Amino acid sequence: MIHNSSFELENERQFNRKLFASYFILVLLFGSVKYLSYIETEAKQRAQNDLMNYSEKLRKVQLKSQENQEAYKILCSQNLCAVLMVNGKQKSLHYIDPKDIAFFLN
Repeated sequence: MIHNSSFELENERQFNRKLFASYFILVLLFGSVKYLSYIETEAKQRAQNDLMNYSEKLRKVQLKSQENQEAYKILCSQNLCAVLMVNGKQKSLHYIDPKDIAFFLN
């Protein structure tokens, strides 16, 4: 009888460990999904805010090929720069070679 009760006790401990591990994994997965959705909505709001206030938020640049074009640098890498070009109320995104961009000194 004592041997059987220790076996049942060990079985119950293993079940509790597995239940706790499964519960922890589910909470971790649910929390990760919620956090990723929060990051996505926050990034969308910040990007929308930056687009509305582009003249204050983004750095103004001059394009060597189109000197009279109003342009703002969004992000640059080694090979390409993302540039926001503004014609009146129309805004468009262009990828331009960094060699063709002149940066203003602040």
